[in-house]
Amino acid sequence: RSLVTARTRVVGVLVPTLTNPVFAGSVTGLAETVRRAGYEILLAVSDYQAGRELEVVETFLSQRVDGLVMTLTAADGPVTETVQRAGVPLVLLYNVPKRPGPPFVAVDDAGAAAAMVAALVQAGHRRIAMVAGRFAESDRARRRYDGYVRALRRAGLAPYGLVEVPFLGAQVAEALAPLLERPDPPTALFCSNDLLALAVIDAVRRLGREVPAHVSVSGFDGIEVGRLIRPRLTTVVYPTVEMGRLAGDLLLRRMAGRRIGHRYVPYELFPGDTV
Repeated sequence: RSLVTARTRVVGVLVPTLTNPVFAGSVTGLAETVRRAGYEILLAVSDYQAGRELEVVETFLSQRVDGLVMTLTAADGPVTETVQRAGVPLVLLYNVPKRPGPPFVAVDDAGAAAAMVAALVQAGHRRIAMVAGRFAESDRARRRYDGYVRALRRAGLAPYGLVEVPFLGAQVAEALAPLLERPDPPTALFCSNDLLALAVIDAVRRLGREVPAHVSVSGFDGIEVGRLIRPRLTTVVYPTVEMGRLAGDLLLRRMAGRRIGHRYVPYELFPGDTV
């Protein structure tokens, strides 16, 4: 049937990892949407490695997938260019290209981060540092840092420190120790995602301090486990499963030859108890 119709009824999906519930939820929503239309997904992970992304895409193209949904280390680069040259419909998930490119589904990372940091300022914090996944591994982390800086400047404050760690296998306590052992340590830590925020809370305790008594911690993503721990994690919440559904819908429309636009999903601040 694939030979006759020149279609495989398969969609390639690339995400950085499935250990983060954000991506697992989005893949669930995406798979539900495309399966209702008669498609199956071919799923791969990149482990936040740009070189691995290109290998996966070349495999997808050799398998003649009908379309692609991808979350990349960076939206603008050789991976996107390779797909566009091949003429395969593409929707980016979580990425936002800096120049005109493929359609995307994303959250306003910079705006949401700025809102969270502004809430920290409103709570009385003046020494606010950021703990982020490596910018080279995620353009989302970079945009969230931009929002962090924007909010501090609006409040007449300067960034109080940045700690970058790998997304996978990070030794957070070792990376965080120099910052917390300063004579005037930060009173709040804004983390670029919730899994990192949970690791930071554990690291803070290992370093002999408590959250939020000695230092406040906030995250970004709204994963369910953040509401199950005590104290509950203060974070940015947005609909990850719905983002997958939206990406699937956009891809189906694009594969049908329709013109489509971009989609930003809403977010909200969950107050939690860690600030």
